[in-house]
Amino acid sequence: LPSFRALGALLTGAPLLWHGPARITSRKANGGTHTEPQYRQYPQLTEKQKFESELISGVMWFWILWHCWHCPDALLGHLCWPDASEWMRSLLECPAVS
Repeated sequence: LPSFRALGALLTGAPLLWHGPARITSRKANGGTHTEPQYRQYPQLTEKQKFESELISGVMWFWILWHCWHCPDALLGHLCWPDASEWMRSLLECPAVS
């Protein structure tokens, strides 16, 4: 009685022996349109690619400006600004006003 592994190998390998290797079909990635590479030239962008890039950059700038307006401490730091009214002329080394 053959083992299950040998039986499985026999069943899967038999069609390969009878019919030979299957022909490999060429496939295109994503099924969309593809542009041919061009040497030393800018890539040709589609309208969809232009729209998507503008949309992504618009969202990026909205996020940056929104957070600069609503959370300025994230950009400027969390420092306590000194109160200038508490400074004395002697600390600033200024001559007295006469």
